[in-house]
Amino acid sequence: MFGREQGGQRLEPSTYVEDLDIFNSELIYRLSKVGRKVDYEITKYECRPDLIAADIYGKDSYQALLMFCNKMRADEFTIGKTIKYYEPVDIDAIINSI
Repeated sequence: MFGREQGGQRLEPSTYVEDLDIFNSELIYRLSKVGRKVDYEITKYECRPDLIAADIYGKDSYQALLMFCNKMRADEFTIGKTIKYYEPVDIDAIINSI
């Protein structure tokens, strides 16, 4: 999903996940502290956060991040609902600071 290069080595967020609980991680902790989020009105792809994430970020692998940001299940992503998403620049800044 997310990652960065450091000294020719690919670093993945899974490196920062403690044990098997993906929500017990430095990445998730820092994302929960981001105050700035952008509004997005769902006009297509009802109940498909993967396709909505692809529309916003260009990749469907950001689906979990979108669901985390909104604290919603897939069936709650309905037409007409306004959701929020993290700006890519904020995600990059967090990953690069870890």
